[in-house]
Amino acid sequence: MNMELVDQYSPVPRGVISRQMLRRWRTISSRAHWRVAQDWWMPEVEQVIDQGWQGASLLDSARQLGAARCRQGVGVTEALIDFRCYFKASLRHPNLNAIQAFVEGWVTQTEETDPFSCTDPVTGLGTKAHFSRMLYDLQLAGDTAPIVLAALTLSPKYDKVEPLTWTQLTVLGSIFLEVFRGIEATMMYEGSTVYILAPKSPDFFAALLNCQAKISISLKFQNFHSKLTCEPLPQQEANFQQLLNSMHR
Repeated sequence: MNMELVDQYSPVPRGVISRQMLRRWRTISSRAHWRVAQDWWMPEVEQVIDQGWQGASLLDSARQLGAARCRQGVGVTEALIDFRCYFKASLRHPNLNAIQAFVEGWVTQTEETDPFSCTDPVTGLGTKAHFSRMLYDLQLAGDTAPIVLAALTLSPKYDKVEPLTWTQLTVLGSIFLEVFRGIEATMMYEGSTVYILAPKSPDFFAALLNCQAKISISLKFQNFHSKLTCEPLPQQEANFQQLLNSMHR
């Protein structure tokens, strides 16, 4: 028997097909909308590929991927566009039942998350709503103790540096939570900036400098500059947003 003919027509290993499909899906999604390539892969992606390769129903794996994208912090529109790219990559017509299951998974995960949570799931810092509420409460209280609003902004060192990934955001939040442990402060992340609201004290300023130092030596942020600014909290609510905007520049 001619072994060359046997090898020529032998089935392609499943793992090879999965890797090829993974690359096609990721490439199409990146071209379509996906912002940061490093954040795309997750185990649920391969579950969808495996189910599709076996010709099995995609409902369960699609639902799990939708929930996973929600936990990852990806909005439903961006997540759904990515899932549709799977069908383009596999040269199939979109499966409406699978798409519906995907959305159901995302929505269900949202409902299971505490709607009144004050914590951002990615950074572990406060949400914008919680931070804004603290600003408002401080303004109403008219506290005589001086309050400081600080901002640490990360900016890319080079033109082609990608935005912060979810992994980097998690590390960033961990740095601030660790350094500010035991210090009264409210923090949030928005637009490449960590905002910190706290009573004026030597410990507060030392913690800010410590955070900046940790960021500067972290390999996760080697492509970014950090800028630290501090301002006294305005007495008028109308000046809050103006101050935030000026500190973000």
